[in-house]
Amino acid sequence: RPCRNIVPKPLYLVYQYGDDGNTQQVLGFLLKYYAMGSLREILPRRRKEGTLRLEQQVQWGVDMTLGLIHVFSEPLEFYSDLRPDNILVQWDDESQRETAFLIDFEQGRNLYNWAPPEIYKTEWIAEMGHKTFARASNIPNEVMAKYSDILTRILSARNYQLPLEAQPLAYNNPPQGWYFPWLMSTRQEKEAGMVYLLGRVLFCIFEGVASTDIVLGQSHPDEEQDRQFPNFRQTPGPLRDLIRRCTNGAREWLNDPIRIVR
Repeated sequence: RPCRNIVPKPLYLVYQYGDDGNTQQVLGFLLKYYAMGSLREILPRRRKEGTLRLEQQVQWGVDMTLGLIHVFSEPLEFYSDLRPDNILVQWDDESQRETAFLIDFEQGRNLYNWAPPEIYKTEWIAEMGHKTFARASNIPNEVMAKYSDILTRILSARNYQLPLEAQPLAYNNPPQGWYFPWLMSTRQEKEAGMVYLLGRVLFCIFEGVASTDIVLGQSHPDEEQDRQFPNFRQTPGPLRDLIRRCTNGAREWLNDPIRIVR
């Protein structure tokens, strides 16, 4: 079903014929051009210009919530890649306001520092305990044996088998994507995961920042050290409590040695 808070279907598919001259190979698709861009660019720019309005920020938050509710009600069930660069904004003539909507429904992995803790921890267990998923070749045998046992118990409890590949080399369009930590989650867990992602996006919206990144491999031109998650400066009090509740379990909230800050 269509939803105004989700990108509409493509205007055109781009394909070529295979070597046999008959098989169509899809290369990509074309969408309408959205000149306003994404929240990743809009939020820091408007904050610096002093043009961020609370009414509009609340509406963006409502738009994202409605989009996620729609996804959850459909067979797709979850949206794993929520962050400001996957949220576009357009002017809606019917409502006479700016509307935010979701793009990028590959259903793959999000950046670890965006993903719900239970999602990226599950993948790390697989990477430490399964040779197919390991990113390093020198994991000690005793370490791999330890995490292999943990992984086996997790998979057995959920009656789930890992895919043959950590990530398919050729995308074959599975109904709910290929990212197993989301796929093996219960419906309630998928909802909780999206609530976590929504909380991090709400932080960006009400603080006027492009991201909540805390990893060294990601940076943005508009980053400021004193505007890092979860340091509130501009978010109204009741919304601060909401964001804390949504992102409960984030490493940034912890007060022990594994608390991570940039």
